[in-house]
Amino acid sequence: MKRRLLYILLLTLLLMPFVKAQVRMDQVTGLLDSLFKKADKDSVSQDVTDRPTFDQSIYLRSFDHYGGADTNTAAENKIALDSMETTLTNDTSEVVFARKYILDQDTIPDNITMNFIGGTITLGAGDTLRIQGGIKAGREQIFFGEGVVDFSGTSTSLIYPEWFGVSQKNSKTLNKSAFEVLERAVSNDTSEIYITEKYIIDDDTLPSSMNLNFSGKGGFFLGTGDTLKILGTFKAPIKQIFHGTGYVDITRAKVDKIYPEWFGAKGDSATDNLTPLGRIFLNGGNKEIVFTDSVYRVSAKINTNLQGKDLSVTSTNNSKLFSLYTTSAGAYETSEAVFEFSNGGNISIEGVTFQGTSRSAGVKIVPGLGTAGQNYLSLLSIHDAGNVALSGVTITNAIYAGIRAFDVDKISITNSIIDSCNYAGAFIYRAGQGTVTGNEISYNGISSYAYGYGISFSHRWGEAVDNQGVDISFNKCFYNTRKAIDFHNAIGVKVLSNHIKGYLWDAIAGVNEAGSDPDVPAEIDPLWAKRVTDVLIAYNYIENDSAWFVLQTYGDSHSAIEVGSYSNTAIGGGSIIVHSNIIKNQNMSVQRAPIFVFLNTDGTAHEAISIKDNIIWDAGICDLAI
Repeated sequence: MKRRLLYILLLTLLLMPFVKAQVRMDQVTGLLDSLFKKADKDSVSQDVTDRPTFDQSIYLRSFDHYGGADTNTAAENKIALDSMETTLTNDTSEVVFARKYILDQDTIPDNITMNFIGGTITLGAGDTLRIQGGIKAGREQIFFGEGVVDFSGTSTSLIYPEWFGVSQKNSKTLNKSAFEVLERAVSNDTSEIYITEKYIIDDDTLPSSMNLNFSGKGGFFLGTGDTLKILGTFKAPIKQIFHGTGYVDITRAKVDKIYPEWFGAKGDSATDNLTPLGRIFLNGGNKEIVFTDSVYRVSAKINTNLQGKDLSVTSTNNSKLFSLYTTSAGAYETSEAVFEFSNGGNISIEGVTFQGTSRSAGVKIVPGLGTAGQNYLSLLSIHDAGNVALSGVTITNAIYAGIRAFDVDKISITNSIIDSCNYAGAFIYRAGQGTVTGNEISYNGISSYAYGYGISFSHRWGEAVDNQGVDISFNKCFYNTRKAIDFHNAIGVKVLSNHIKGYLWDAIAGVNEAGSDPDVPAEIDPLWAKRVTDVLIAYNYIENDSAWFVLQTYGDSHSAIEVGSYSNTAIGGGSIIVHSNIIKNQNMSVQRAPIFVFLNTDGTAHEAISIKDNIIWDAGICDLAI
């Protein structure tokens, strides 16, 4: 090629005198320079016959253009890297890596984007390649060797685990090793790691520096006995991302909301969600569990020990947790429930429905508390916890109690519906403070005098004072077969502005008791010595329903309001105020007056009693008895 150009030059010089147009020598020189440059490019492209097939413009932007080669040593490729970095110091460039390069310790500056087109990088033991710029690559392995790739400060916004050898085809052992390499690479980085395939994972802990983004069919599969702990942030669609029989622990993950679908739950009313709901509740500590589908069925009890953590459960679709489970251990002093939460911090449940199967044949409780073989299975049980808040929930068809809450610092039930439970709607005891306001709590109980409490702050098993700071206000309590509102052994009670209709025993009852109770076996609680004091009952509308009353198999109405000291050994003190209540149709009572106040026989039960401005219709025996 060069010889041919020399001939052209010689011919030009010979012909110049004969050319009429004057041609300047510098023009000829410029022409020849351009011809030589083109010749150089042509010769390079002809000599390199084993290069990948990419056009000339890509080659000029490739690492090879600066001296890189797959036949080079790491030291030789380092020289090429230095040349590349020096040449591109003031330029924002994209450099193509198309071969298998061995590299030494180095840093790729932030102005260079590495574009891998079939290329890879291998690092030896002890070598670290720090990549501050960006990376473009498909989902295939591009980093090999025993060295470390460091993404600290990289401008790469997404990272694929496949770059480090993770693969859906790998064994869990190979993927564990690949993830360990990836962990070192992102130890000081905030880039997102895209999980786009289902990977088999071994026992591992993904550190807080790993920010996961699940997309497509991405997820983790764990075998029996394997545990994966995720400490960083992650994003995921509302679909299953955790598979297999192993355990995924996200209790310390930096995520605010978690979804049962991540663990395989399906709200289709047919799938048994026992395992996924058990796992989501265990992982719910200090996070918000969000139900988004309609009906989640479970086949057995779920008992969750929160180990001191908070729990928040919400729904965006008025989701229902449904169970046909009916088996009870038959123990009287029990916390057993289909959904049981214990040993927690603060517990909040909002907008969720819990539905059991109380009306099915063969599962009803029968008269005689404490009888062997009794069914004491509640639907929701919360105990040994801090502040408990239920708002906008629905609890229905419990075999025993709709919600059984005890040994809690504080409980609040607001704007909820609790109905059709065999024993009680809300059954609460040993609560530091209790608020039940703005609810509909109705149709609880079966036709027996012992069952059918709407709201019960009970006197069970216990302390000198079982409940304190009780506020029961603005509730609708219809047709609870025994008592609409019941509070035993409590200090500081307000019962205000409730609407009560239909009851077989009392509408509102608050007494302190001592001695043996005929409903409780002596071996359980032989002696009670407790008190109810500082009670305000006002502005309640109470009406019985004679047509409904006569249809019940048991009917022996006591009083609309029954309050005070039940026996001589009870501890009295404090005040009882009964003001401005409306009592209607109380004439079914064969035993007591509409308002019945107990006193000890020595008259020392209470320091102050005030009963005034109550309106009583159809009183029956009399208006007031003390």
